[in-house]
Amino acid sequence: MQEDAHPPSAHPLLLSRGDVDALPLRKRTLEPTICDSFARTTSALMADYHPEGGSERELDLVNVAPHVTDAFPPAYIMTCDGDFLHDAAEPLAKLLRKLGVMHELHIYGGIGEQLGHVFHCNMKSEEARRCNDDECRFFKRFL
Repeated sequence: MQEDAHPPSAHPLLLSRGDVDALPLRKRTLEPTICDSFARTTSALMADYHPEGGSERELDLVNVAPHVTDAFPPAYIMTCDGDFLHDAAEPLAKLLRKLGVMHELHIYGGIGEQLGHVFHCNMKSEEARRCNDDECRFFKRFL
């Protein structure tokens, strides 16, 4: 787990599945390529759900990195070894750290249990319970 403590400037945020259309479009803080693989993977998986079938414009909308500023709300980032978005977690945490945004990064797994993208939804999994407890603990700090 990595945690950076910075006084929150907004409500906390959980990023999931690349749904970032509503993020504030203040000044762009870094190259849009930081999480391009994340946006492209998400768009490829969701192309049937995008009105334009995953166009470049839609890829830009799901790429979180260009929209992150120092006013970004506290964020809880979780992933696991079997998550197809695993490689996007660390660059996002690095960006948040650089901007002084409060966040936590948790990478789950490695205890003999095969985990995938939505592992935290498996109510029979001990690792899912741990993940959900960690996430709730993070957000309760802001209530």
